[in-house]
Amino acid sequence: MKKIVCLAIIACFLVGCGCSYYIEGRVETLNVTGLMAQSAGLNGRVELNTEGSRANPTVTERGFVLRREGMASRRISAGGREFGNFIATAINLLPNTTYSVQAFATIRYRDNYGTITTTFYGNIIEFTTR
Repeated sequence: MKKIVCLAIIACFLVGCGCSYYIEGRVETLNVTGLMAQSAGLNGRVELNTEGSRANPTVTERGFVLRREGMASRRISAGGREFGNFIATAINLLPNTTYSVQAFATIRYRDNYGTITTTFYGNIIEFTTR
């Protein structure tokens, strides 16, 4: 009887029991557009690669992290909950100042143990206001 149970467990891992899934988020910070003295257009994209039907991923937040040397970072929400491209406008910037921006997206999905929320970050781009 023990051999049958062990074989069933091994077979379950080899076959996957039909409950396996895979999720990989990818966020990209795209070019900054519309640079002005006190504002800039921020552009990003979030993509998701999944396998398995149980993950049921949803975007709960997306936006940008804006930084400038010597100052705390600030989050700018892009609104929406879709995958794909998203935009936001950074305002109240200082003229002739270098900033860095990084896109992010928070994704909620289910696994075998419950609901998981993960934030994915993109590459960092620097820009200087006019």
